[in-house]
Amino acid sequence: DCSGGCGERRAAAAYPAEPGPWRCTKCEKLIGCEVIARRGREYERGVVQQRDRNSQLLVQWWEEAATGSNEKGLAPEWVAERHAALAAPADGERVRRGMAVLAEWVDGRFYCATVQGGAAQARVLLQFEDGLRYEAGLDALRPLLDKPLLQAAHSPPSSAVREPRSSLQRMLPADLPSARAAGYGPLAQSMDRLEAVWRCSGTWRVEHEVADICGLFICRDFLSPAEVAAFRLV
Repeated sequence: DCSGGCGERRAAAAYPAEPGPWRCTKCEKLIGCEVIARRGREYERGVVQQRDRNSQLLVQWWEEAATGSNEKGLAPEWVAERHAALAAPADGERVRRGMAVLAEWVDGRFYCATVQGGAAQARVLLQFEDGLRYEAGLDALRPLLDKPLLQAAHSPPSSAVREPRSSLQRMLPADLPSARAAGYGPLAQSMDRLEAVWRCSGTWRVEHEVADICGLFICRDFLSPAEVAAFRLV
């Protein structure tokens, strides 16, 4: 049997003179390789340690997402192959319309997207799961090992159940399309970040009659540095 753990058996006639442990072609390619795989709702870097007979990969996560280091630290997890991609950039000949890929966005993170077609200057047009369309170079793409089935994982909440609206949501038009309704992507992630750092109006400090000038009001801390960073992504 394959020593990678997938259960595939070697045909004796095809490998008559190879003693010792043997790995199938796919395990040989994946085990020990760096991948970008789904962890929760996001995609993180890690190294494949094992592969099972159900097309799942045991991924040892890098700690870089939390600490900026390239050391192993987070507990390994099993991830379906359809939610993982090799960390190496995509080969341009492999990228085609309708392909599911992971794409690096402006925040440096990877999100699941579908290739919509070609764009100018050797770039491709993508659509993320939350509906955001984006042009990216081939070096920002990582083809998934298998097409992901994310609709069930990211299905919108029932219309009968309404989540409480934050102070930021109450300031937006009620009919504004929700990025979360279509899936989780860079736009939904950016809105989550903005809501996480958004301060309600009661926390603002307004200075009245500044420098004894009648009618001059100044709010020096209207936006915090974290809010500014989040708005730039949105």
